[in-house]
Amino acid sequence: MKKILLLLLAAGFCFETLFSAPLGIGGDTVEPAAVQNTTAIQNNAKIRALEFYIAGLLEKDPGKKIPLLLESVKLDPSRRLPLQVVIKLLEKVPASIPLAKKELDKIRKNDPRNVFLARCSVKVDTFAGCTPAEIVKSIRPALEKKPSKKEYPDFRLLVLDYVDLQLNTFTAPEKLPFEADNTEFKENALFYYALAAKREKLSQSGDFAQKMHKKYLSELAQADLSANRSLKRHVTFLHGAKEFEAAFQAVSREIKKRQDPVVKVLYLEAAVQAGKPDIVEKELKKYPKAPVQFCALKRFQSCLAAGDLRRAREELANMPATPERLDKQLQIAQQMRDIPEMKKILSAMEVAHGKNKHIPALGYLSLAEIAQDPSALAKAEKMLGQSYLQSPGLANAVAYVSVVLGKNLSRAEMLLEYALSKEPYNAAYLDSMAWLKYKKNDYKTALEYMKKAFRCIDYRTGGAVVSEHAGDIYLALGDKKTAQKYYQMALDFYQKNKQLNADFDPAALRKKLIKK
Repeated sequence: MKKILLLLLAAGFCFETLFSAPLGIGGDTVEPAAVQNTTAIQNNAKIRALEFYIAGLLEKDPGKKIPLLLESVKLDPSRRLPLQVVIKLLEKVPASIPLAKKELDKIRKNDPRNVFLARCSVKVDTFAGCTPAEIVKSIRPALEKKPSKKEYPDFRLLVLDYVDLQLNTFTAPEKLPFEADNTEFKENALFYYALAAKREKLSQSGDFAQKMHKKYLSELAQADLSANRSLKRHVTFLHGAKEFEAAFQAVSREIKKRQDPVVKVLYLEAAVQAGKPDIVEKELKKYPKAPVQFCALKRFQSCLAAGDLRRAREELANMPATPERLDKQLQIAQQMRDIPEMKKILSAMEVAHGKNKHIPALGYLSLAEIAQDPSALAKAEKMLGQSYLQSPGLANAVAYVSVVLGKNLSRAEMLLEYALSKEPYNAAYLDSMAWLKYKKNDYKTALEYMKKAFRCIDYRTGGAVVSEHAGDIYLALGDKKTAQKYYQMALDFYQKNKQLNADFDPAALRKKLIKK
């Protein structure tokens, strides 16, 4: 009885803190320092103390305590702090998660359109191991309405959660449940449809996502971005969606209207990302006191984005001799397929990186692939030791190069099976397995893995190499017409974003187009 009373007192203490916290409970922005006071500091200390107190109670007997705690706080959306504290603690007390989910589901059943409860359920369901598709289905009703002014902050964050989850369901493009009637929601919609359109293009299935992508891109070109906060958010979203030219155009429109320092910085960065070295050079001249290294880095990045590799290499000479400069030099040499230069840089990297052998080891894997050099693969494996047997990413890297060279295919298959067991929806790993099956002349299985890779492709995967592999598989299956489509698609992906497709060899593919 004593413990129950203490627990109820803790919940009551939550409510007391609710009305005295300065940010509005659950607020997602921090008040400026000028308006914070000692009361806020004291309240924050109380919240921390409350977290430790509840954690201690849950740790001893979560089976009995969590239902009592959830019942005592009533999960009242107008009193946010108690539930937020509980959810934050669930990760620390895993045994309490199933019961917490059961209680939350019970409350949400009576109020499925409650935005705050939907946001809370995303966290709880994630802790409980629910799939993205299950969570998407659960929170969808809360998004199928127009939010009130009071609900808007939570609604905006729920939209972010929904888009992120929907991208991980790997399903066909769908009409999003929220009304994209303002700039923020249109940006989220664009982010979703940009990737959905890429998957749709690769699988050659319909054009709904591509139409929606164009629609939102066109509408956002008319958005009001007069506030610096809105402009920064907009540029961030467009860069995330790999719409670098659209981001540059958006900032260009604003800089004509106002010569604001923030806008100037965004303009420079947008020019860098869009691959406009001449504009970057012109802008940097306006800052004669800017560090030489900073200017050289920006010029280098813009040249790289533009695909001007020789000019990018020249800019590196203006940067200090550091391990990072060697890494960038290797990146350029790799894209230029300059094998002697790669060997020279890798020798220097072994010394520069000291005990950290992973970075030069990955460089040797690239050398092995480009030069078709088994000795470089052996050296990379020796440098990695046993680490690639515990890392899905390294396992995939070693396996893929082994497949390209046609070496140790059985071991490569075991490495890829391990990588996919850890990350079954990783497009790069699925592509590697497809390529292994292709090398083993199992073209039907290769195509199955390739189709899975199309559904899972994300912004870490450029698309050019995957498209070329798909073309080779279709060609092996006797479908020359589809193979040619994928070859052309590979070149299109490369032209749109050369930096993201740095491991692609356009010259080799053009020979395939001519030959086949």
